Amino acid sequence: MHTISIEPFEAEYRTKIMGGKDRWSPCQVIGVSVDGVHGSQSRFITIVEDEDGNLWPDTAELVRRTE
Repeated sequence: MHTISIEPFEAEYRTKIMGGKDRWSPCQVIGVSVDGVHGSQSRFITIVEDEDGNLWPDTAELVRRTE
């Protein structure tokens, strides 16, 4: 696995909710994790904030820029 740092940007990451619908939640993208042959299993490295204001690192398969 390789981790690539990038210039952080504001985005939303996708999660699935009941019924198969997409839910988009805010995050900050800080890098990309590349694994597998030719980067076939790449994921975005994100910082996510919960309702209490706590920040934690996470990963996401799909993000969309919000800036």
